[in-house]
Amino acid sequence: MKELKLNQIKKDQFQPFGDIIDKKQNIPFKINNGNCLRYNDLAKLSFTNGKAGISLLSPKK
Repeated sequence: MKELKLNQIKKDQFQPFGDIIDKKQNIPFKINNGNCLRYNDLAKLSFTNGKAGISLLSPKK
């Protein structure tokens, strides 16, 4: 089996390919009676008609 080496990527290095999805870039808000944090609009998406967004959810442990 081939071993893959991981390298930390920087936003400017990845920019030609799109956005890096990282919840550190946004302030979350509580949902589900405070049992979950939601990070909204973590990437720019372009559409001809309509709008979409990418969000991450982080539940309480």
